Parts: sequence; C-alpha cells; structure tokens
Amino acid sequence: MKLGLLIADHLDTELQSEFGGYDRIFQSYFTDYVSSDLTYEPFDLLQGNVPEQPRVCDAYLITGSKRGVYDKDAWIPRLLQLVRQIYAARVPLLGICFGHQAIAQALGGEVKNSTAGWLTGMQQYQLVQPFPWMSQARTSFKMLASHQDQVTRLPTSAVNCASSESCKFAGFYVGDTVLTLQSHPEFEAEFLRRVLDSRKDQLGLSYQPAIDSLAGKADREFAGSLVREFLGL
Repeated sequence: MKLGLLIADHLDTELQSEFGGYDRIFQSYFTDYVSSDLTYEPFDLLQGNVPEQPRVCDAYLITGSKRGVYDKDAWIPRLLQLVRQIYAARVPLLGICFGHQAIAQALGGEVKNSTAGWLTGMQQYQLVQPFPWMSQARTSFKMLASHQDQVTRLPTSAVNCASSESCKFAGFYVGDTVLTLQSHPEFEAEFLRRVLDSRKDQLGLSYQPAIDSLAGKADREFAGSLVREFLGL
C-alpha cells in the first residue's frame, strides 16, 4: 500500500535537523505501530505539490499545521478541494490535528479558534462510540495534543467517536473511507517538549501543566491499531 503524506507544515531548522520533517516523523511512527510494509509519497502542500488525481496513492494522510483551515494561504482552499476529490473517489483518508479539522471543514463541518485556549500536553479522551472496525474493547485513551482550533460542527455524514471535557469532537469517521483524530499519535514526548518550549510565551499558564503531563504514557499502540484496522492491513 502506498500512503500519500499531505504535508501541511514545515518544522523550524533546529527541529528539522534533529527529528526530520513531518514525512520522516510519520514514517517512523507508522513503521513502529502500524505496518512496516507501507511505501510513502510525500506532497509538500505549501509548495503547491498535490496528487495529479486521487488514485495516485492507495490512501492519504493530512498532517498537522500551525495554520488554521480558515487562513488565507492559497494552498489551504486547494487542500479542501483535494479532500472532497479524495472522498468522492472513495480513497481512504486520514486526518491528524489540522488534518482532522481540514477534513471536517471540507466536508461541510465547521472549525473555530477555541474559547478554551491551548489544549496541549497529554490529553484523555473518552470513546463515546467505538470506531466500527476497532477490535480493542476500551472506553478511553490518552494521547499527546497541541492545538487552539477545534471542530465545532461535524459534517452531517460524520460520526463522532472521541471526546474530552474541553474538546467535544476529537475523532470521527465517515463511512469506511475517513478517519480523523485531533490528537498526535505520531508525537514522542521529547518532540512535543521541544515544541512547547518554543511556544512558552504563547502558552502562558498552560505551559507548565503541559510539560508536567509529558511524564504520562500515550496510547500510541492503540492509535496504531486503529489506523491499521482502518486501512485493512
């Protein structure tokens, strides 16, 4: 299976040199927790690189981003149109953080800057409804997150599955071709620590609790199994 990585952000030079770009981060996570048999094709959305047509790849993943889906960057409306094309072609589509929000927005939902402020560090989510392909019987999971924007209204065809006290729509699916998560299963604690350090002034009082929460263990294996079963691997 070839997974198209729709790269929606660039890391700063220091993070890039230490951790690699988002393509490397996701490839490492997928190799460890999803499947070692995948191949990858990255598309740098910021540089205008998009698939010629949806079936160039067997599935796609939209990464996180510092941008919001409502920002005026020219690549964002092109991405939203691409989401609709991929969805219409029934090619499996994964969305993480910004990707989760972009898919919701493209398919008729709504995304806004949250009045709850930054939600970052380790977050606990309730599985309000199991994803239909999910084999593990569980009611909650923990995952690293870092976002201000949130999905505030789902597309009419979407089913919400994950929720927290401060984030009502934290993971949804549409039929058997769309899976999204607001959180970041691909993040390791040290990577997020570095990101939080770079945003310390922005985070204000949210910074230290987020740093302290990184001592917990994220359910990266669970997220990996969710993705693996979704892709039929």
